[in-house]
Amino acid sequence: AAQENERRHVAVELHDEIGQLITGLKLILERRQEDTSTLLAEARAVANELMQRVREMSLNLRPAALDDFGLPAALSDLFKRFASQTKIIVHHNINPLDEHRFDKAVEIAAFRVAQEALTNVARHADVNEANVTLTVTPDHMQISIADLGKGFDANSRDMSASTGLSGMAERVNMAGGRFSLQSAPGEGTLVLIVFDLKQTE
Repeated sequence: AAQENERRHVAVELHDEIGQLITGLKLILERRQEDTSTLLAEARAVANELMQRVREMSLNLRPAALDDFGLPAALSDLFKRFASQTKIIVHHNINPLDEHRFDKAVEIAAFRVAQEALTNVARHADVNEANVTLTVTPDHMQISIADLGKGFDANSRDMSASTGLSGMAERVNMAGGRFSLQSAPGEGTLVLIVFDLKQTE
């Protein structure tokens, strides 16, 4: 289900974002009667935006930092891109220079849940800031993503489906972790995931 949701998201991005830019570029190049320098400037601007969108899609699909440097570095990059795109500040205790590595399934699950939870903050919470905390002990890794926004009825099936909560929980469970959520209307939202590191060694 998580893979299908990601494929659906990529399909929408390709159609709505990339497709529109390519169509716009094609229309610019077909305006042959206009000044060449003006057309080239417009085409260059669209091409630059197209390259940026493709880069963002690539990073969202599989951030290189996750494979090359690990979870802390990937999360740090995620927070910077998220703040740049949404203007929502992410307060965190993540040190991108932390070279601690975890099981690949744990790193991927943790990153994807943080990514999805922050996307929900941007879409639903109506806030200017969020908080992410990574806590590591010899036995456990815990990540919390919290906001003080609108919140919602955590027992509502419709809301759970629309915010991808079941997909997040399934992803964490498949990686051997535990997923929990606290939220209520007007009281913000807390997403918490915990992994037993001894089980994933």
